[in-house]
Amino acid sequence: QGTIIEVQTVCFIVCGALTGMRRSELFCLHSNSFKEKEVYGKKYYVLQSEQHKFAQGRGIMAEWVTTKFTQKAIELAEAISRYMRIQLLEDDDPMSVHNSSCLWLGQG
Repeated sequence: QGTIIEVQTVCFIVCGALTGMRRSELFCLHSNSFKEKEVYGKKYYVLQSEQHKFAQGRGIMAEWVTTKFTQKAIELAEAISRYMRIQLLEDDDPMSVHNSSCLWLGQG
């Protein structure tokens, strides 16, 4: 279990290091946050999340340019938290359903 938590932590750090996202923005990442875009024939990659700075408490959807390597971190974090997210989806509590989209759920 300790190793899984360490891998999840590394995924969190990779996403932050390769985007410059703040902690609050990283916590808003979801399994579908990684996007591939093309502009003028050139491919680039972004992470979509909520930006809270200057938003008076409400998150504003924003994108951070990143590398393809970040996709692996998102996929791994999604796989690690999948079981916990499924459990939350089955709960009757609306807040549990809302929390089920978080990639960084702990397993312990």
